[in-house]
Amino acid sequence: MNLGIIGYGNMGRILAQAIEDRKAGDVSLVAVLDVFADSPFGDGAGEPAYFTQIDPFLKTDMAVVVETASQAVLKEHGPRVVGAGKNLIAMSTGAFSDRAFLEKMSDLAVERGCRVMLPSGAIGGLDAILAAGVDQIDEVTLTTTKPPRALAGVDRDLDLATITEPTLLYEGPAGEAVVRFPKNVNVAATLSLAGIGFERTVVRLVADPHATLNTHRIDARGAFGELHLAFTNVPSPDNPKTSYLAALSAIRAVKNLTETFRIGG
Repeated sequence: MNLGIIGYGNMGRILAQAIEDRKAGDVSLVAVLDVFADSPFGDGAGEPAYFTQIDPFLKTDMAVVVETASQAVLKEHGPRVVGAGKNLIAMSTGAFSDRAFLEKMSDLAVERGCRVMLPSGAIGGLDAILAAGVDQIDEVTLTTTKPPRALAGVDRDLDLATITEPTLLYEGPAGEAVVRFPKNVNVAATLSLAGIGFERTVVRLVADPHATLNTHRIDARGAFGELHLAFTNVPSPDNPKTSYLAALSAIRAVKNLTETFRIGG
């Protein structure tokens, strides 16, 4: 199966390396789209083609495109990808908090007969949330705790370097959280889409100077009973704002497309 990547930053590079190491199934990376003028690849045979424009990128023979860039890039290029009849794995799931964008992408996927897939990212348990949603889910809360350095720039009125104890930066609807903190809470968007929506899902974002790793806790209650899950994640190499598990979930999502025997979901 031929695959393309939009965004060749930390996560895109991890995915590309996994494909080269045959950890992502029977997949070939044939194209990469990014904004840098110079290709990060050599000129040797077997290297993926490198593009800075979406039109020639989409002309490449590939069945699936993985977006690992940003919400803005996903909103710009996502409709073009699906409109071209290519399956899309989207990592910047916060973009789907925009209802108009969500509906546009859903309609395009139906029209073009392809799929839009959202990996679990830095959390798990989404299969349980989806199953619980068959009946009634009363409440879902996501508490994300990160070291201050992983939250740099999220609040211009707060000097994170001065924090000496765990500090609640935000508590409220997931829909607002993914807009205010787009580089930190894509998990909130994915959880909201799997469960009770952006307005009813509660997000708590905490900066903890004593924390060395990113943590996510999910608490849910409904007709199924109660669910309590906690994840302590190693930051992604070279990018403390992203959990390594998120990159691994992208690899797993690609591998799932190549397998006939599936567990969960």
